[in-house]
Amino acid sequence: YSCKKMNASLDNSSLLLIDSMYNSIKDRETAVEILFEKHNISKTVFLHSPIATLYSSGRTTGLIVDCGYINTNMCAVYEGFGITSSISRAFIGGKDVYRFLPETKIGKNFLSNDYFSNTAMSYEKTILGKGDEEVLPDNTVVQAQKGFLEYAFNTTDGNKNNIQSAIINAITNCPIDIRKDVSSNIVVSGGYSLISGFPHQLEQSIQDSLKYNKVAAPPERLYSSWI
Repeated sequence: YSCKKMNASLDNSSLLLIDSMYNSIKDRETAVEILFEKHNISKTVFLHSPIATLYSSGRTTGLIVDCGYINTNMCAVYEGFGITSSISRAFIGGKDVYRFLPETKIGKNFLSNDYFSNTAMSYEKTILGKGDEEVLPDNTVVQAQKGFLEYAFNTTDGNKNNIQSAIINAITNCPIDIRKDVSSNIVVSGGYSLISGFPHQLEQSIQDSLKYNKVAAPPERLYSSWI
């Protein structure tokens, strides 16, 4: 698909594949077979996405908080090696942002093409929270930012499906001698991490549980794995 879009050929090319930590060896072997037999590449190497993300921020040690559409995944990396025992997950993702968009005359949690056309230049204000509010065509005011952050970091009634719990689990599952280095280099990436206030809220939520903590939110974090 990418080759067609770029009008390029893979023949005799060297290929770097950004890979999920959850992929099995069998899946990787299948991918390699297809690439060598059908696309005639000369060589390839797999790089786990948390490691690629960390490298793009100029680090080799840290904890990646990957804010995906379905889940938020955490993985520690130490001196360029992924710590598989640290892999943790919160069942919170970008899809949950829609839960905090109001029911409108356009339709329940649905934004029409007209809306996107009329407010394309206001995207940063509406979704990333860089403005206080946005008015939809039916005069409904959208203010999803605050509700989503409260949901993502919710600890009410002992709730453990929150981002800070998954981060703490990931760090405590690291060898004890590297925990300080890992927790001092927490790097966020992914789409909904762009919501205004998210990095600050994340740092606030873990400061009581982790003595050493520092959250980095690179401006290019939407595409960190591919930089």
